[in-house]
Amino acid sequence: MTPIMTKEEIAKLPTLLDLIDHYLAGEHNMELMTEHSVFKGAFPTHLQKGIYEPLLMEDGTSILFPLSPIQHSYYRGESSYHEECYPSLYRKGMGDAEIFVERVKRCELELLMRDYPITGIVESGIQAQDPAGNWHQFFFRIGYDGMAQHYGIKTEYMDLTLDVWTAAFFAATTYDYASDTYSPITDIENHAYGAFYLYNEIPMLPPFDKKQRVDVVGLQPLARPGRQYGYVFKMGKGENFNDLTQKTLFRHDARINELVYNYTNRSNRLFPKELLNDRIRKRIVEGKDFSKWAFEASWKRYFADRTEEELKGYLEDKGIDIRTDNIQWFTETEKAEIVDYWKAHEQEFLSKIRPRWTYHGPVMEVSGKELEELAEEGGTE
Repeated sequence: MTPIMTKEEIAKLPTLLDLIDHYLAGEHNMELMTEHSVFKGAFPTHLQKGIYEPLLMEDGTSILFPLSPIQHSYYRGESSYHEECYPSLYRKGMGDAEIFVERVKRCELELLMRDYPITGIVESGIQAQDPAGNWHQFFFRIGYDGMAQHYGIKTEYMDLTLDVWTAAFFAATTYDYASDTYSPITDIENHAYGAFYLYNEIPMLPPFDKKQRVDVVGLQPLARPGRQYGYVFKMGKGENFNDLTQKTLFRHDARINELVYNYTNRSNRLFPKELLNDRIRKRIVEGKDFSKWAFEASWKRYFADRTEEELKGYLEDKGIDIRTDNIQWFTETEKAEIVDYWKAHEQEFLSKIRPRWTYHGPVMEVSGKELEELAEEGGTE
């Protein structure tokens, strides 16, 4: 339900460009504060946007963490304001049968991604050399839940981003499912105002807080989450996003919406053309035929208290078939072509990853005079 506002009330709202200016000014002020403090170098600047830092998790894998001047502020833009704002999995019309179908789709996507050669390459990680000359292996975590959310499967997550312009894009546009395209809102009479959200949470740092709402999607084998500086916000059934975050209503302006749309290269910067886009949409999001493994994984992970007969009944009612085997998502020829594609684009991917090194060796306390002598000698062991 969208509340009704008078034209006078709408006219008093800020524009989307006002909000962009406000939040970018906040990022700039943070840069200025750290530039002249002892924390200089500890916080990223706008120059590091588009760079991803490996963050070590408890299980020994790393997530590729997008950098931003303000690492604890996450944004979301919506072109219309809804008083009840729920994740797609818990919206009206989503009963147990509908939810189980989406869980099967999520697991089928995981199966597809496991068969996708680039996933194995990214998961096995990289070797990087620290300033002391030591080599370190980074194993990267694959964010299956985040990718499911980004590629059209209904989940319990809400999309967030570290990037103000990415959030503004979704606030300024409407989506047409049939053509799979976004367009700037220019019909202001019928789209008078939208909502812009801000959520603050300290980034994931050890020891990891299991109660954290925000999870990193970041750089993945598929490009879209990285291009959108993607994070996800986990919701419980019945929770209203409006009650959990700061929101600001804004009035639509056709010229501003077109500016934001064009700033993202008419959406192409955020939605790059990828090898798997059509396959995921047609075979999974719109699919009616899924693997045995996807069914069994969904049953075990999400509906362990239900019987096999009950769950198969859900699928039968929805016209969903479960195979007696698993779908083979790629032929050997396709896999070879994908590996060739990776070899041609590998450096582009790796150039975005920058480990942050820390020194853990002994520290020697010296006087000012001793420091001067060391400097004159050109350093010492």
